[in-house]
Amino acid sequence: MYDFYMNGMLSYEDDINILNSHRNYDNNTEKKICFTYDYSDSRLQTLRLEYKLDCIAGLGSDFMKMLRITYWLSKYLTLGNAISTDNFHALSVLRETQTDYVSNCFITANVLQDCFLSMGYKARMVRCLPLDLRYNECHCITAAYVEQYHKFIIFDAGMGGCYVDSKGTLLSIPELRELIIDQKTFYIRSIGGIDSKELAKYWAKNLVRFQSHMNIKYGNEIKGEKRVLVTLNPATLVLNDKIDAKNNHDCQYVFTNNDKEFWEMDI
Repeated sequence: MYDFYMNGMLSYEDDINILNSHRNYDNNTEKKICFTYDYSDSRLQTLRLEYKLDCIAGLGSDFMKMLRITYWLSKYLTLGNAISTDNFHALSVLRETQTDYVSNCFITANVLQDCFLSMGYKARMVRCLPLDLRYNECHCITAAYVEQYHKFIIFDAGMGGCYVDSKGTLLSIPELRELIIDQKTFYIRSIGGIDSKELAKYWAKNLVRFQSHMNIKYGNEIKGEKRVLVTLNPATLVLNDKIDAKNNHDCQYVFTNNDKEFWEMDI
């Protein structure tokens, strides 16, 4: 499904060197980033009931419930190269999948976000980006807060699972990033039988910058919705906030170098 090495002349070693050069963040910033989570949209309840998410989640810990929903969504959707990522939401994607709708990792991560929101979990789509500011090939996952572990765990419906280190510890994006920079072992608990060594090459180029909506709610990608996108950059990359026209409406871009705020490490 994925070509794990699509960055042209750069090698895996080049990507590791780039990550090492942009490893650190700057948390001594005056700008404050605050994410909000809105569970009030009635379509979240429709999503939960129509697709029987409580039955899919089953019994057990919150993590196991989220993982079962991730596995279900990965099997339910048709994964591939989406024709368009403009103007969609979870219910439209799930319903249209019964015809010929194809989802990529961006669509999948947003749908999983809304599935988690419908269950009352704090979750957001995270776009994992390379260094090149004009290069749009990336990977998207859903980061969901698991109270048991006091951190946002990676749920990757596009790849069909979650990530652990050599000891079986569930990984957040910052933890996966450190393992890949240090070229240490990690595994994907996936229904797809993906080789973690090959996956490391794919991830190495996509862990320089990160982006999420600031105000997380149902249907963040519906056309006409106000969008504020927060991008976490390493300390070596300082950019000015800006407003830009995207898909026929304004999108506000907020940039930060504070990883602790971006990953909500103090909650």
